Amino acid sequence: MKKQKAKGVLKKRIIIALLIILGLILLGLSYWFLSPNPKAFIIKKVFEKGLMFQSDNYENALKETKIIEDIDYHSKFPDGTLDIIYPKNHTKETPVIFWMHGGGFVGGDKSQITGYAVELAARGYAVVNINYALAPKRKYPTPVLQLGEAYTYIKNNEEKYNLKLNTIYFAGDSAGAQISGQFVTIQTSSQYAKLTKIDAIINPSTIKGVLLYCGPYNMPALAKMETSKQIQDFMRTTGWAYFGTKNFETLPEMNISSISKHVTKDYPPTFITDGNTASFEDQGKELFSTLQSKNVAVDGLFFDKSIFGELAHEFQFNMNTPAGKETFDKTIQFLNKNK
Repeated sequence: MKKQKAKGVLKKRIIIALLIILGLILLGLSYWFLSPNPKAFIIKKVFEKGLMFQSDNYENALKETKIIEDIDYHSKFPDGTLDIIYPKNHTKETPVIFWMHGGGFVGGDKSQITGYAVELAARGYAVVNINYALAPKRKYPTPVLQLGEAYTYIKNNEEKYNLKLNTIYFAGDSAGAQISGQFVTIQTSSQYAKLTKIDAIINPSTIKGVLLYCGPYNMPALAKMETSKQIQDFMRTTGWAYFGTKNFETLPEMNISSISKHVTKDYPPTFITDGNTASFEDQGKELFSTLQSKNVAVDGLFFDKSIFGELAHEFQFNMNTPAGKETFDKTIQFLNKNK
């Protein structure tokens, strides 16, 4: 009798344990499909590796620069820090580039841009390298607002950092290109500023150029890209995380944040480039054509596969390839002619 009771108790415990395990599995599966957080976390981890391959000249470039790290730019949001990478012998008149890093809106860090910023600084440009709050914890348009906060902080502290914001550029790679591109659209179009409900804060005449690398500029197209299932899943996850809803492609913000639809004749001179494989080349070319049609000075750099082979997303950070070297050289040429 006691043995039968013991067996019955054990059986109940096993059933309860199995039900708990099943419940946890179902809960985990529900979380996977009902929230962007699990996949966004995985994507964030992937971006932690970084993509920068230093040039053969990097050590010499490093000697020609100095860096101030982790400056608090007094953001209302998390992760509001920036670095300033200066030319070694800079003056107040040194041109300034504000750079927003990539990472699909859910990952990345300013440290991944430091190598490229050093190369730019060694050629005479100060780089303000900005961190911002990531999705899904903070959603659109938080990074756009933080770029404004970073600019305002530097503007209010020009004496402290020995900078004068009379000759400035805005730059970004991947998601950072979209953020910077949208921010500049706000500064140069009062109609668009009203549409976004974000105030313009910069005298447009001080913005001498925009540098856009491998960015998305037609946001509704993200969910419709004809590419591998893995990349489609990546696009859907990052869109869901950044815009805050699974069916993000129906949101008004998708069209609002698509700068190809909103740039005007007053947009500053622009440099656009992208890889030819698993990236946003079509969107880069579309923005290039749109700017040309509005008589904006625009330099486009795109690469034929038959000559350069496959160039993946963020190819420009491999500075030891012909395409990477050409992109950096063309970047410097663009900056030098737009001062």
